[in-house]
Amino acid sequence: MKIKFLILAVLLVTITSCTKNKYNLTVADKAYLNKTVDSIFDLDQNVRLHFNTIDKKIQR
Repeated sequence: MKIKFLILAVLLVTITSCTKNKYNLTVADKAYLNKTVDSIFDLDQNVRLHFNTIDKKIQR
């Protein structure tokens, strides 16, 4: 019986904590974060492109 209660308590805590909006971001903050993530993605893709070019020259 204690195990069922413990599982139910963990489940309820997990559900309630995951559904709350913990961050009150403004539209400008969201735009800034989106721009930052996009720039990180572009940098990552550029590095991968250079590694692919190097691998082709080495013929791996």
